Amino acid sequence: MEQVMNVKPLTIEDYPTLKEMDTGIEDDYVVRIFDRLVTSDSHELFGLFQNGQMLAVGGYSLFGKDKFAMLGRLRSDRRFQLKGNATELLKPVVDQLKKDPRVSWIGANTHLGNLSARRVLEKLGIDQGPIIHYLTLKHPDLLAGHTPGPVWKPVDGLKRKRDLLTGLKENALDTFPYECYYPFPFDEALFTDDYLQACSFF
Repeated sequence: MEQVMNVKPLTIEDYPTLKEMDTGIEDDYVVRIFDRLVTSDSHELFGLFQNGQMLAVGGYSLFGKDKFAMLGRLRSDRRFQLKGNATELLKPVVDQLKKDPRVSWIGANTHLGNLSARRVLEKLGIDQGPIIHYLTLKHPDLLAGHTPGPVWKPVDGLKRKRDLLTGLKENALDTFPYECYYPFPFDEALFTDDYLQACSFF
């Protein structure tokens, strides 16, 4: 008789079961840093199990004094895809986050062409935010027609950095590109001393 699926937080003891998943990802960073993810105070990882087998894995990270939860690290076993496992996994996770008084925002970040992930987010009631385009300048030597100007000077000191950020009253995207690729609402809770210390300002 087939067992009911269940979702549970992962611990280091679940590592062998995670490695048995067939995700198609050759060098999966989630596998590489699994021990750090399951022992961290700001990351949480969950697994969807049936008959002792992990069908999907995913979780969230907390940012900005635990005010913002970013879903991520979603992987499904290819042998059990197209069965709604990703939604089955994330629904109780999102429900748990909604009950957490610290968390006021839940979101996710995925590629525009990842239709299956976008469908999962839609089922979870997470509305699509602005579309952000990331570009890499591969040949800066080909830039032409620019006017030379003064070199920007580094900005030091936590107070000065914080003042520059909090002095922004308008933002075209209405988001803050935390660590370049996480689009969070613009909020001072993100600008912790540790974060500002690690950032380079000019």
